[in-house]
Amino acid sequence: MVTAELLRRDVLRSLRQALLKKIKKQKGGGGGGLLSALDKWHFAVIRRAQASDDPLLPAELGISDLVDVENLLADELVGEGLSRASAESVSAWHRKQYVKASKTLAKKLKRRGLAGDSDAGGPVSCTSPSQDGSDGLLTLSQGEELRVQIHRAQLAKLRALSMGAGGGGSADETQFLLATLCLLVRYQALGGGGFQCAIPPPVFTCLEELWGIKCEGFASPLNCRLSAGQYCSAFPDTDTPFGAHTQVHTRTLSLSLTHTHAHTRTHTHTHTLSLTYTRSPSFTYTHTLCLSLSHSLLFSLSHTQPVGLECFPAGRNIL
Repeated sequence: MVTAELLRRDVLRSLRQALLKKIKKQKGGGGGGLLSALDKWHFAVIRRAQASDDPLLPAELGISDLVDVENLLADELVGEGLSRASAESVSAWHRKQYVKASKTLAKKLKRRGLAGDSDAGGPVSCTSPSQDGSDGLLTLSQGEELRVQIHRAQLAKLRALSMGAGGGGSADETQFLLATLCLLVRYQALGGGGFQCAIPPPVFTCLEELWGIKCEGFASPLNCRLSAGQYCSAFPDTDTPFGAHTQVHTRTLSLSLTHTHAHTRTHTHTHTLSLTYTRSPSFTYTHTLCLSLSHSLLFSLSHTQPVGLECFPAGRNIL
């Protein structure tokens, strides 16, 4: 498990470094948002992957999917200052590099028997880098070379999520530390800026208490606010042991809203909202969506469906 994550991390880092080097050679390249452009490209690749493919570097994308993400990257690079011709040239080059690297990785994982749950890296140890532990940091290590630091409070949160997902007590500590190390290496491999940022706790409290929010979409075990079974993340293989759901879908809902002016007549307005639902047959409940339109009026929509929540509308003046 950990060895497979390290292979994925190294391949992704090499791809990222090679692409950045290629871009910076182009006239006008090297804008401050290049890493963001690469992150968008990478998650576009992940979204198009089959369930049986590699979770981080899928090697079985069809040609149409590869062309789609190539065009997406080209558009992002144009936004970062490359000419259209240079952006398309770099994106086409990167597509070939990615196909080669992902297939090589798949062969390595298969040859070493690392695509499944087995791991020959040995047990994971947890130690404090300081004698008195005053810095609050802990080090997870496997062997002599792999060391990843995590804050003590963060590890306690992951342990609580693991327990909530059905993990045992001290008898399963070895598996917990192994799963935690795999999780940390996976998110270390992504390397995106701000990936673990989240809204402040008071906003979460407002959503929970006023809107009855029961589940988070697009979270991770590292930044989720709610408990195990109440959030969704991108990676079933590394995140499910910590209680993550992994199916997130977007629907478009057209609302016909009617209000009456104080003096005159009734007006009907139709507004289209993009709502994100997380499918989970274990959840069924009613939610109320409140939004403030430009008329400073409040509307509410009640909707019952066996979904695992919910629903963060995109638009102005959202309460």
